[in-house]
Amino acid sequence: MENWYIKIMASDAWIFVSHQLTWLSLAGLAIAFRSTAMKWFQLVLDRTQVGVTDDRQDRILGGGAAVGIFSFFLLMDLNLIFSMIVSTIVFFIAPSIIRKRRFKLYQSSFDATLVESLSTISSSLKAGLTLKDSLVLAVQNCPPVFGAEVGRVLKDYRFGMSIDEALDGVRKRVQTQNANIAFGALIIGTQLGGKIPEVLSRIVATIREADRVEGRLRALTAQGRAQGVLLCSMPVLIGVGMYFMDRPKMVYMMTTTVGQVLLGLVVFLEFVGIFATMKVMELEV
Repeated sequence: MENWYIKIMASDAWIFVSHQLTWLSLAGLAIAFRSTAMKWFQLVLDRTQVGVTDDRQDRILGGGAAVGIFSFFLLMDLNLIFSMIVSTIVFFIAPSIIRKRRFKLYQSSFDATLVESLSTISSSLKAGLTLKDSLVLAVQNCPPVFGAEVGRVLKDYRFGMSIDEALDGVRKRVQTQNANIAFGALIIGTQLGGKIPEVLSRIVATIREADRVEGRLRALTAQGRAQGVLLCSMPVLIGVGMYFMDRPKMVYMMTTTVGQVLLGLVVFLEFVGIFATMKVMELEV
C-alpha cells in the first residue's frame, strides 16, 4: 500500500516538475530569440508596404499564433476540443488583424513624415521648380514612407494618368485627415493655379499645431490609459496566479462544461472591457 502511494506521489511530482521545466524552457527560448523575433515581426509590420499585400506571410504568422495558443492551452490542461476551436478561430482572424495593424502603423508613420516632406515641397516650389520637379526632389530627399507614395504618383503620371488623379490616389491609399488636407490642397492648386507654397505652409502650421494639441492630450490622459491597461490585465494575472496557487480548482474549472462556459464568459467580458476602454481613451483632434 505504501509503495503504491509513493509511486502516485512520485508520478504527481514528476508531472509538476515536467510542467515547470516546460515553462522554463519556453521562457528561455523567448529570451534567447527575442531580438530575432522582434526583427521578423517588424518586417511583417513593414510600414512602407501599404500597397503590397502578402497574404502568405500573414497566414504564416497567424498559424504561428494559433500553434502558440494551442500549445499554451495544452500546457494549461485545457480541453482538447476547446483548444482546437480557439486556435482555429485565431488562425482565421489573425491575418486580418495583422493587416489592419500594419495599415495603422503605415498611417501613423506617413503622418509623422508629412510636415517635413511638405516643407521640402514648399521650399522647392518657392525656389521656382515646377510641381513635378518638386515631387521628384521629394522622392530623393524625403523619408521612405512619403517618398514611396510620391514615387507612385510620378509613376502613374508617366503612365498617362493626370497629375490630379495620381495625387488623389495618395488620399485614397493613406486615408488620413492630414493626407486628405495636404494632397487636396495640391490638387486644388494644380486645377486653379493658386499659390501652392503659401497653402502648404499654412497646412504645415496647422498640422504642427494639431500634433502639439494631441501630444498635450496624450500627456493629460496618460494616467487614465495606464489605469485602463492595469484593470484589463488584472483578470489574466489573477487567473495565472490562481493556476499556480490552487491548480486543482483551476483545472476543474477548465475541464468541466460549466467552468468552460464561465471561462468563455469571462474572456468575452474581458474583450468588451478592453474595447470600451480603448473607445473611451481614443483621441480625436
